[in-house]
Amino acid sequence: MRPIEIKFPKLYEAVFLTRKNRFLLSCQLKHTGEMVDVHLPDSGRLPTLLVKGRRCWLRHVEGKNRKTKWSAVLIESDAHAEHFVSLNSMIPNQLVEKTLENRLIEPFHDWESLQRECKSGGSRWDFCLNHKGESTSLVEVKGVTHVEGQTGYFPDSPTARGTRHVRELTEIACEPGWQGGVIFVAQRSDITILKPSKQIDPRFAQALYQAQEKGVHIRAFRCDVSIQSIKLRDEIPVVFDENDHS
Repeated sequence: MRPIEIKFPKLYEAVFLTRKNRFLLSCQLKHTGEMVDVHLPDSGRLPTLLVKGRRCWLRHVEGKNRKTKWSAVLIESDAHAEHFVSLNSMIPNQLVEKTLENRLIEPFHDWESLQRECKSGGSRWDFCLNHKGESTSLVEVKGVTHVEGQTGYFPDSPTARGTRHVRELTEIACEPGWQGGVIFVAQRSDITILKPSKQIDPRFAQALYQAQEKGVHIRAFRCDVSIQSIKLRDEIPVVFDENDHS
């Protein structure tokens, strides 16, 4: 697959100090030594990433309505390796949108119209694709940052909303003329397979397994991440354990 790339603006190195709340970090800028509040555009728990002393990279953002002048973009995966992890939960959707626009993901490549944030049933979906022959696809995108060894896991915290979405998508995909897809985007390069995290959220793992069994397309891709950009690189397997169905 041809890599899809999003380039970053100028980034400033800093050191992560603490997480003040769900969307706010405290960091120390390397070039000035200043302590600054930083917006975190990811609501996940990020337990293995937000470690005191870990290097991170920020972008400077001006805006009248902003509470902070800094936004987190990247963090190093650990203190001993040059692997970077994206901290922006919107980037997976942006990468998948570009990939869908370029018709690079089967079976969602033959669309006639593509819509973001569409409503169907009782939920809003990341993408709606209308195909020839009056068929429709609904696609949900999930960003992955949590890794153990070389296995990526989703979610990193219980997600009742994510479970509800997968179950509703399964119901819709069973109707004539409809198909569904869940696309996982690993926002780091050191993941070789992806698994649902049954230990963290067994209901989500069960719902995803049942979705696959009933024909929902479950796909996963990983990214190359650098200080300059993030690229959606290649597809990786989604693996279910034998007990994910129970």
